[in-house]
Amino acid sequence: MIRHRAWCLLPLTLLVFSSERLVGEADAVRPGVAVLEAGATFENSWWVVEGAVLAQAVFEAALDESDRFRLVTGDELSDPLEGQKIWLSREISPANAVRLGRRLGVDYLVTGTLQQFGMSRRRPGEKKGKSGKVGLTKTFVVTFTVRVLDAADGSLIWASEGSAEGERQKTRARGEEEDSAAEAAEDRRLYETVLLPVLERLATDLALAQLPTPAGSATPDEAASLVE
Repeated sequence: MIRHRAWCLLPLTLLVFSSERLVGEADAVRPGVAVLEAGATFENSWWVVEGAVLAQAVFEAALDESDRFRLVTGDELSDPLEGQKIWLSREISPANAVRLGRRLGVDYLVTGTLQQFGMSRRRPGEKKGKSGKVGLTKTFVVTFTVRVLDAADGSLIWASEGSAEGERQKTRARGEEEDSAAEAAEDRRLYETVLLPVLERLATDLALAQLPTPAGSATPDEAASLVE
């Protein structure tokens, strides 16, 4: 009876082994990609503390779900980047992109920049005041750009930009600490209602983009088919 059970388990063991081997083969040929924390063209404490990490997670989730890439995340990403934050605070040079790509063992580097996250004046002529005269109006605007760099030479191989508008709610003056907390809460609300949909659209476009195939790798679609 015991031998019979052992023989029954053998096909299942072989199936698990075969599945693991297929996944390993897919990882071996799947183009590697790392999503770096997004920077900003202006000072915003909420973005530095929370927003950049949230944006990074949106792109990582979309790329991972596509099954077209080998995604480098977590400690694999943070350990090689320790002490290298200077690279992420501004546009990465081709030389630094190559060095970073080698350290991470990836083919593509995804970088993002928050271009705008605040109030903006509309052009004259878009709204008339009570007097009938044309005046300026303010609206909350977000703009985010995403770029993909070839880790082999640091060249730009894909880029896109998204924008959206919303309404910023006023926060009442209560005290310095309370005001700071209220502003951070409003930034988080605006992220979820205005910026997040923009990031999700850009991330979906990136996950489906036809990127150049690195030497020694299958195309993203071919790599995905190995684990289907």
